[in-house]
Amino acid sequence: MPLSCLGKWELWNRKDHMERTELDKLFSLISEYQKFVVIPHINPDGDAMGSTLAMKQYIEVKGKTATVIAPNKFPMFYSWMPGAKDVVLFDEDKKRASSILDDAEVLLFLDFNDLSRVEDLQKTIAELHSAPKTVIIDHHRDPKRITDVLISEVGKSSTSEMVYDIIMANGDGDTINSNIAACIYTGILTDTGSFRFNSTTSSTHRAVAHLIDCGIEPDLIYEQIFDNNNLSRLRLTGHALVNRLVMVGERASYMALNLEELERFDYRKGDTEGLVNYGLGIKGVVLTLFMRESREGYVKISLRSKGNVDVNSIARNHFNGGGHKNAAGGKFYGSIEESIAVFQNVVNELL
Repeated sequence: MPLSCLGKWELWNRKDHMERTELDKLFSLISEYQKFVVIPHINPDGDAMGSTLAMKQYIEVKGKTATVIAPNKFPMFYSWMPGAKDVVLFDEDKKRASSILDDAEVLLFLDFNDLSRVEDLQKTIAELHSAPKTVIIDHHRDPKRITDVLISEVGKSSTSEMVYDIIMANGDGDTINSNIAACIYTGILTDTGSFRFNSTTSSTHRAVAHLIDCGIEPDLIYEQIFDNNNLSRLRLTGHALVNRLVMVGERASYMALNLEELERFDYRKGDTEGLVNYGLGIKGVVLTLFMRESREGYVKISLRSKGNVDVNSIARNHFNGGGHKNAAGGKFYGSIEESIAVFQNVVNELL
């Protein structure tokens, strides 16, 4: 397996797709400073983990030091990823995380564009006396200008693909070794729904072709993520599909799981990841909602849609969230029954 590669791969004008001024600011920070912290959003998914771990390792290849601090634990099926064992979990080791943050010169926020998405970690960042430089790299809608550098591409498949573009735009394609490539590929794979969402472009596939040439093994990565389930997770999925999948008219559906059900099936973080997509697989359905009761006192919301049904707006207007046109998430501060009622009203208005 090659350690790095560039070969025939060139930039394909990828730098032109991003705001040049913001890119140049980022490259200057990487050149000038030594100590970096890379931060994903709370409940990190595959793209959050892939993009942060890839960026961390890229910064290290450039001769700097970098640490990933995650707000909380990530699903076990991402624990195999290169660098995952070194991630500092803020909610489990606040003292260590705070010390690292105090020493940082640059903070990079990846796969989110609002600091509320790191929850309790936000307060610690706001109280830092060191006043580090800050960077957002993200592909979600409605970014906020709250950092020194903002690199936003709403049309991009994933933040991981953006990290790939950034590396290539800096002329560093030869720094993409098999570990960095595996992290980027994981983010792209998971955030595109295994390349089936309409955010998947020809540029996405060209990037993936390059990553394969860098030595990744797509079949093994897929197996680690999707074919590495506990029996209890499969039984929870079966229970949800048989007993909790409900149609709302002919064009919408939802699933809801309460705490009792989650505990009955020995729920672990990540066990319901992807369940929302089943509701969209029903013939004729263009809008679906998955909701999961949390121990923190709110209902976790995931929305998916087809065509012109904008779930980003639904999440922002009704569920304290946001995301993309066809994929979004949020929180509902009430009961599952109340969140179902809100969704049914939305369906009646839209469909």
